[in-house]
Amino acid sequence: MCMKQMSKACQLYKNGYSARNIGKIIGRSYQSILNELHKNDIQIRYSQKGKLKKDFLIKEYVKNEKSTYQISREIGLCQSTILYWLIKHKIKRRNKNDYPSPTKGKKRGDLSERNKLSSGKNHPFYGKKRPKHSERMKGSNHPNWKGGITALTDKLRNKYWKELEKWRKDVFKRDNFICQKCGKRGGDLEADHIKSISRFPNLIIDIDNGQTLCKECHSQTK
Repeated sequence: MCMKQMSKACQLYKNGYSARNIGKIIGRSYQSILNELHKNDIQIRYSQKGKLKKDFLIKEYVKNEKSTYQISREIGLCQSTILYWLIKHKIKRRNKNDYPSPTKGKKRGDLSERNKLSSGKNHPFYGKKRPKHSERMKGSNHPNWKGGITALTDKLRNKYWKELEKWRKDVFKRDNFICQKCGKRGGDLEADHIKSISRFPNLIIDIDNGQTLCKECHSQTK
């Protein structure tokens, strides 16, 4: 919550507005308004509608370990009223640490015996070789196969992508990062194949078949 909203919320609360109404006015939740009021040390007003006896709260809240929400639903009062009378009667409220975890103190079951049932020769795939996924999904077997329409240049680039990275850096270093057409040094440079890949696939990673061009000159190169 920003400083402006925080100051507005505090001022409205001091003027008698409830936390819920303030939340609707500034577009925040009821709990976030309460948190801001607590941060600014503003005493929270609790509804006093319906007086609750101490014996009743001790029985339901302490002995039966019901939550304030459960009690409020059963007797038809808001939860803030239950909280008010707990504080009023000086009944110690529970926190998260008072609710033990259902798995606390319990040991995890021994999985070694269960794992033996499916290990070694007992495993359903024991002695069997898993088929190569790449071969099984290759070419026309792949669900995205469209009849082999991928261009030759794309296939070559995909095949030699690691070598092309090194080829690109070597071309830049050889040309001293200077465009071979306009002479501009540095900037947005690109490595261009002098002879096309589609016609000369064997020269795809030949450094003599590369030249450094800036982006503008490369776009004008056929």
